[in-house]
Amino acid sequence: MKKKHLISKTTLLSNDEALRIDSLIMWMEKLIYKRWEEKTAKHNLTPPQNKILRLLQKEDNVPFYKLKEHLSCTKSNLTGIVDGMVKKGLVGRKVDPKIRRIVRVRLTDKGRGILKKLPSWNRIYGNSPATQLPVKDAKKLLALLEEMYKIAKEK
Repeated sequence: MKKKHLISKTTLLSNDEALRIDSLIMWMEKLIYKRWEEKTAKHNLTPPQNKILRLLQKEDNVPFYKLKEHLSCTKSNLTGIVDGMVKKGLVGRKVDPKIRRIVRVRLTDKGRGILKKLPSWNRIYGNSPATQLPVKDAKKLLALLEEMYKIAKEK
């Protein structure tokens, strides 16, 4: 007999179905990341570097921990990404003089210049498979993925 996972009080999901969901999520992540890579590689950026530049464009001089909240990576991976951006001259890093344990990341003039050359968010992300779903379905999917993420973080 197949093991079942409780999804709600009335519905059970088989291990095979749970595995299929997890596999599809992983494949979608790979496909989407590849598209982002193709769009950002022309500017000698990785998708995470692009995302950091865009975040700093909205709010500059951001604490390091805030960047980590927006990227799905470890602190050590984020450190490597930011180090690469510092070497390229795209961002600067400085210890907050008021709270010395906080490191802030800010855009440089070179980083701002690269942002002007990058395709818009819509050109990079506008052809996402999510944008091709009916809005009602996309919102439902978003809510379900957020719930799954919350459950996964708790374990």
